[in-house]
Amino acid sequence: MKILQNVKIKIRAAQKSDDILLLNWSNDPLVRKNSFKSERITLSEHQAWLSSRLNDKSHCRIYICETVDGIPIGQTRFEKKKLTWEIDYSIDNSFRGNHLSERMLKISLEKVEKEFPYASFLGYVKKENVASLNIFRNLSFTLESKGDFFICRSI
Repeated sequence: MKILQNVKIKIRAAQKSDDILLLNWSNDPLVRKNSFKSERITLSEHQAWLSSRLNDKSHCRIYICETVDGIPIGQTRFEKKKLTWEIDYSIDNSFRGNHLSERMLKISLEKVEKEFPYASFLGYVKKENVASLNIFRNLSFTLESKGDFFICRSI
């Protein structure tokens, strides 16, 4: 199901009822390949993890990105570690190749920045994940090489 690049997207806070959707995205083969922990995630592990994140509003934001018609596209997650918000995102396999990830991440960053105006952001990306590296570059992040991955920092 490919869609046009100019489709309007919106974000909403993730809820407990999104657990299966988020687990399916997390266990997508490409997501596991690009993750620093490549093992499949079990339902019980995921539900415990999601519950802890949703209950930690001072350190975590998880957003579901959707079309304006409510079709889920992907997720963005921000976890506060000391003074920096670490970024994680993924897009549904059906929507890849439509240049939506960058827009999805940009909208999500803007939402977190409104709530935390002086926030700094950090992403960790494997060197072979060229698509994510390009997205961070396009969003004006600096890239610092660290062995087999890059640290992407907001400016």
